[in-house]
Amino acid sequence: MTKGVFDLLSSGFLYIAGRDRMYRPIICLRSKRILDMNPFPTGDDIVTAVLMIFEYLIRVMEKPGHIENMMLIINS
Repeated sequence: MTKGVFDLLSSGFLYIAGRDRMYRPIICLRSKRILDMNPFPTGDDIVTAVLMIFEYLIRVMEKPGHIENMMLIINS
């Protein structure tokens, strides 16, 4: 993990907000956080941070062998 990826994850631009009433994971994306960053993060850092969040979600929050859905909330 690079410093840029760590800064992105700690800024809260993308986070897991818990589960809904059907136990689907809820992911929140706040695009305004990325646009307000100075200097603007590189595309590689953004993709790496998103992949890290989704990999965590797959490994920890999903049940093996079952089809799962997730909720994505995009807040500008």
